Amino acid sequence: MSEADLEIVRRAYEIYERRDAEALQALCTEDCEVHTVIEGRVEPQPFRGREGVAEWIDNENQVWSSLDIVKLEPRDLGDGRVFTTVVVRLRGRESGIELDLPVWSVLEIRDGLVHSLESYPDRAEALEAAGLSE
Repeated sequence: MSEADLEIVRRAYEIYERRDAEALQALCTEDCEVHTVIEGRVEPQPFRGREGVAEWIDNENQVWSSLDIVKLEPRDLGDGRVFTTVVVRLRGRESGIELDLPVWSVLEIRDGLVHSLESYPDRAEALEAAGLSE
């Protein structure tokens, strides 16, 4: 099942990069939960359910004029969990400033769908959350 989980994660990030909310919703469980560091909100809070996925993408579309994944390294953790190292190139819609943002995430896959995504701006914190060591 691990290769299948890795493929789901690769597809999810490909869809995310296209900012296709409908396709991403279809790849998530109905009760999914997304905690992300690239959400464009002052008060970070999880996005819940498929409606939350659409809200997340909409928020990002309002903040970022472009979003490209320049690096994606998924790592199977077993039991439906995948650890990812991602570098996202973002361009601010208002500022025009471009930045490369590294993000580490732990995703949980259930029945072939993304059930949760927890992102971290700090690698050490993400590794600890995943139960990994440097």
